[in-house]
Amino acid sequence: MLILEGTSTIEFEVDGNITDTYTFSQREVWVGAADVWHNASNKTDQPSVVFVVFMGAEGLENTINR
Repeated sequence: MLILEGTSTIEFEVDGNITDTYTFSQREVWVGAADVWHNASNKTDQPSVVFVVFMGAEGLENTINR
């Protein structure tokens, strides 16, 4: 995920608990963690624009919805 404008906060969950929270700003990049639930959101009142690329393999899920 590339932050084009604003910020994005990513929360990581292990065993049902939020374990880490990171906030990324414009021009920063984050590469997703496999096998760890994470959620990205805009925690501010300002717009955020992000560029996200999903990659996977045939027969495997890219995302797990809750």
